[in-house]
Amino acid sequence: MNALLDKSAKAIAYLNNNIITLPEGYVAGVILGHCVFGRSGSVVGKLFDQTLYATNGEIIARLQIQTTKETGNTDLMRRQAWELIQIIKDHQCPWIIPQNKWSVQSITTLLN
Repeated sequence: MNALLDKSAKAIAYLNNNIITLPEGYVAGVILGHCVFGRSGSVVGKLFDQTLYATNGEIIARLQIQTTKETGNTDLMRRQAWELIQIIKDHQCPWIIPQNKWSVQSITTLLN
């Protein structure tokens, strides 16, 4: 399980098997290719160069590779992720020009 870190290097979400979970334990998004989809089923950003960018190019989080094992109810998380994937209708991912600026928007707000 890998951590998504905010500007202050605090873990704000986790990424495992392309499933984004929040510390509370629920699935908040999925990654298909490099495209990040939120709970609404729409594209909210992109993950590349170990960084999660919003569609406006601002940094939302940085990926920290960890070797910790999965925690929580992985079957439930996979079911929640599958439900999210089923509502995705538009798989087109916009071109994002990355900025070296952190977004004021939180990952929770972005994914909801």
